[in-house]
Amino acid sequence: METDDTTAFGLSPVKITAIGLLIIGWLTAVVPVVLGASAIDTIIIAATFAIIGLPYFGYMIIRIANDESIMEEYSNTMTRNILAILGYLVTVGIALNYLYQNFI
Repeated sequence: METDDTTAFGLSPVKITAIGLLIIGWLTAVVPVVLGASAIDTIIIAATFAIIGLPYFGYMIIRIANDESIMEEYSNTMTRNILAILGYLVTVGIALNYLYQNFI
């Protein structure tokens, strides 16, 4: 019986990314508590990581939506790409604005 990448014990790029994100999420929750930060500080740190991650995931969604080998007849058209890029730029702007207001 052959195993695909989802059932194998090997490390694929997707699994490495998922493990990395889980470790970052765990550290985001545990390290502030260990260092004695307040609950508000912990929430601000968690929100920061969420805002930073949002443009990354938006980019990945656009890439997947454009991949005809994955999406086949449902891949993005030019109009959808333009709207997706505009939405992505808004998302990046929101993330940069958040970082600027809270850390600069």
